[in-house]
Amino acid sequence: MSKSSQEGVEASAEPFSQDPAKASTPDSTESPPSSLRQIRKDENKSYLYMVIFTLVVVGSVLIGLIYGWGALLTGVPCLLGGALMILLPWWALTLIEKWRDNME
Repeated sequence: MSKSSQEGVEASAEPFSQDPAKASTPDSTESPPSSLRQIRKDENKSYLYMVIFTLVVVGSVLIGLIYGWGALLTGVPCLLGGALMILLPWWALTLIEKWRDNME
């Protein structure tokens, strides 16, 4: 091998010569690991808000457009009842989860 080709081999091997122990330790500039459980709770809460919004608001608009705006007098209480039937089990399960977390 010529001298120039040997320099290329050495230069390409240089990035892999780091100490493996240093590579596994986190830098002080990295953010702390996030709580996946908290992220899941936040996502589930946002999904709940989207479902309730879609049920009540979009459902009300569709009832108004299809059956007339006078039909909202009977449609909105039914949609709110449906939203309540979604929210009650959600609240119950949230309370059970908080109770379980306090037991640990």
